[in-house]
Amino acid sequence: MKETSYYAHIPKFETSFPEIILYAIRTLSEDKSGIDSFTAIIDDKDYTINRGDKITDILDSWFKIKYDINPNSNLPFKNDDEKLKFYIILLREENSCFAKYAFSLALTVKDYLAKHKDVQLLIFPECSLTGYPPRDISNSSCVNFNLVQSMCDRLQSVADQNDISFIVGTIFKEKEIYNRALLFQPNKQIKSYDKRALWGWDNDNFAKGNSDGIVEIDGVVFGIRICFEIRFPEFFRELYKRNTDINVVLFYDVADTDDKERYSMIRGHLQTRAVENVTTTISVNATSPFQTAPTMVFGKSGQCIKECVRNKPELLIYDFEKTVNDFGENGRTSISNSLINW
Repeated sequence: MKETSYYAHIPKFETSFPEIILYAIRTLSEDKSGIDSFTAIIDDKDYTINRGDKITDILDSWFKIKYDINPNSNLPFKNDDEKLKFYIILLREENSCFAKYAFSLALTVKDYLAKHKDVQLLIFPECSLTGYPPRDISNSSCVNFNLVQSMCDRLQSVADQNDISFIVGTIFKEKEIYNRALLFQPNKQIKSYDKRALWGWDNDNFAKGNSDGIVEIDGVVFGIRICFEIRFPEFFRELYKRNTDINVVLFYDVADTDDKERYSMIRGHLQTRAVENVTTTISVNATSPFQTAPTMVFGKSGQCIKECVRNKPELLIYDFEKTVNDFGENGRTSISNSLINW
């Protein structure tokens, strides 16, 4: 049987390669197409896909070039078919931002699990699964919520299989669209907290939440808050009244210029919330283009326990232990209780 090939000359790599790959996948997967290979000439280089080639290997190379993320053997897919479906989603422009974020998050999960077998909880920033509008996507309605649900199902499966919990920021749709933090725990129902302090971009894209953000993980009581809520002591006084052990704040607070003063201000807010509520406080933020809120841990007397290097991707590892209040902590607790009529 005579071999049949398809050739195309495309001058621009960035805008054309995704469509070429999609066409090649579709064409070579049709047994009656009569085409055995697909060659595209891009920037004077030949890119050929043959029937029987491992398409995912080709796409791994493309993904590394385009997004500067290295796919590896720990990719979060059960098989090549699942991986290929993900790449097809990525290649369609309207979903590329979501796919990039989901891919990065999944790689981080796999990498961390490989290195830290005894980890109990992984925490990710605000909207880390979907990107934040309008910085990464034009608006919250652009999100493919079927894909969000699919990724959530996968994260729950990873939690079940590895006996690990995750707190992940995402955009989520029920009757309305929310800026949501999701808690995945092994073999338990997913819990959530929806951002309540909405202003500016948040007001444009999200509905106001109404849950308290208090969850228990392995006997430790967590309070969850999201970004702008750090500015308001009242949101954290709610958590104090419920006697949380750790308060977690998910941020997507970045800037296009190196705004060190804003970083310092928000760091100060976090430290104050830790001191006034006598509660260990953890913050998690994105890093690019310039980080304007920290990823760090403050102790319940405001001491800096750990802080990631600003603007640098890094995993902060922290072992929490409950401790008895010291003299100053007892003093702040006593006065606080009298002020709120306990």
